[in-house]
Amino acid sequence: EAPKELVWAFAVGLYTGQRKGDVLKVRWADIENGGINFRQQKTGVEIWVPILPELETVIKSIPKRSLHILTTKTGRVWVKSNFDSTFKRCLKDMGIGGYVFHGLRKNAAVMLAEAGCTTEQIKAWTGHASDSMAAYYSRGANQKHLANAAKAKVLKSAK
Repeated sequence: EAPKELVWAFAVGLYTGQRKGDVLKVRWADIENGGINFRQQKTGVEIWVPILPELETVIKSIPKRSLHILTTKTGRVWVKSNFDSTFKRCLKDMGIGGYVFHGLRKNAAVMLAEAGCTTEQIKAWTGHASDSMAAYYSRGANQKHLANAAKAKVLKSAK
């Protein structure tokens, strides 16, 4: 139901785990070697995030109407305040409340943790500098992953 420009931004945010400002500023030229180069505005750190097949499909559907990948309907680069109000209005129109774009960053960390990624791998993907922040973002998923690993060991030992 959301406008395609928001769906594109949602996909880039979810599958890269980057902050909104970094997602909105990414350029076509930042795509290379099967990934996207980001220079994180908050930390200044440069990272490369691999493009998952789901994101590749989305990126291929985005028309190149600017140097930037994500644009408004008119091809202009998103301004954070305009994006925020558009995003919030879209959620309200769809009857969904209480969500923020930054939550996609946590969703990405959870996705990585549920896939069995280590804290170091999650940090490499999201650009978190500290183990504690990567662990904070993926805490629930790590618990599930560890509990399932423990279950497998219990079942194996019972044989």
